[in-house]
Amino acid sequence: MPNAFRTLICAAFIASALAPARSAEEKVIALSFDSVEGLTCKPVFKCIEATAHAVEADRREGACSVNTTWKSAKNSYGTFSLSAEIPPTDFTGKSFAVAVKPLNPDASGWGIELIDVNGRRAEEYRLFEAPPNQWTVLMFTQGVKPKFGWFEQTKDGDIKRIAKIGFRAQTRAGGQTGMALWDDFRIISADAAENIA
Repeated sequence: MPNAFRTLICAAFIASALAPARSAEEKVIALSFDSVEGLTCKPVFKCIEATAHAVEADRREGACSVNTTWKSAKNSYGTFSLSAEIPPTDFTGKSFAVAVKPLNPDASGWGIELIDVNGRRAEEYRLFEAPPNQWTVLMFTQGVKPKFGWFEQTKDGDIKRIAKIGFRAQTRAGGQTGMALWDDFRIISADAAENIA
């Protein structure tokens, strides 16, 4: 298992007094962006270059966040992907979140893809805006269109066996360079907001 991932064992005492108690053995899949080991950064649509590296100076949790930079072709906005594998996980009905900090106004179109054990995309979520130069926690719920965004669900992907998380963003136009920090992806639940750092 790549070092970037950790499986958190959540004891029942961390549950909110207003929420049902968890089993002491309940696992929460989380991704710590403390290094780029286990992460794949690549150009997707009309993107000519994409890079990622860990930074200590600005983070949401843990030791580091991951700084991404991507450049679009001159004639179109460009999209890149930062992805990592997780143990096969049933996302049915689950909520999940990731923190993002755009570093310039050219970065836009933030999203998460859920990809199953056979490499098929099950669902994709997009939020169009996140304010530059500040951390924003993007929260999504399986099967639900974001209020200010976009959602696609496929017939081929198996939401009960998700094995890869893809993080995506784009530039606003052609000939631009997007820059952003990413940190602290985790599955949460509607009654367990304390899981977001």
